[in-house]
Amino acid sequence: MSERRAIIPDNIDLLRDNTPCIFQSNPSNHPDRFKCMLEPTAISSEPGTYNNDLLALRGLNGCVIDVRPVTWAWEGNAFIFQSVESLDVINDCFAAGVLISESGYGAAEDTLFG
Repeated sequence: MSERRAIIPDNIDLLRDNTPCIFQSNPSNHPDRFKCMLEPTAISSEPGTYNNDLLALRGLNGCVIDVRPVTWAWEGNAFIFQSVESLDVINDCFAAGVLISESGYGAAEDTLFG
């Protein structure tokens, strides 16, 4: 197993606010992506690109979703990412009031154990 590194930047809390996540389809401006609003946190536009490495994040009741982060905390209140999951799955796992956290496993491992 490769050395584990921090996934979520130290100063960012991915604490969901009380609104549902949304799917953004806008092929003229950017690839399809999801946006989950957060309680205010530090601003992070990293990594700032699309099709980044797949990362496993944990949500409600230990569910795990593989995501490709686009921005960790756009304007300090929006987690934007790509995923193959449906909007329903995203909203069930990254539900309102949930603190999204690192899964502790690599994406491929969580797919097996999730």
